[in-house]
Amino acid sequence: MKFKSKLSNQMKDIIMSTTTKVERRDVAEKNGYSEHTLESIIRGQRNINTNNEGLVLEVIRLSVAKAKIMETSLLNYASMYEIT
Repeated sequence: MKFKSKLSNQMKDIIMSTTTKVERRDVAEKNGYSEHTLESIIRGQRNINTNNEGLVLEVIRLSVAKAKIMETSLLNYASMYEIT
């Protein structure tokens, strides 16, 4: 998968609204990163690159899975719980 260098604001909102801090920490640790690095990538303070793209994919997969459990699409969920 090819990424832009940063996540869009909409994707940031989706990830932040569908996952918990603990879940994001677990994903980061599983991939050999700190929770702070993942948060920085999500918030656009760090770029996505070939080294961390697996981390980004995993947190996006988690967001999709959580949205399915909540029986809503990611776009609908994000618009209900907009994060700033």
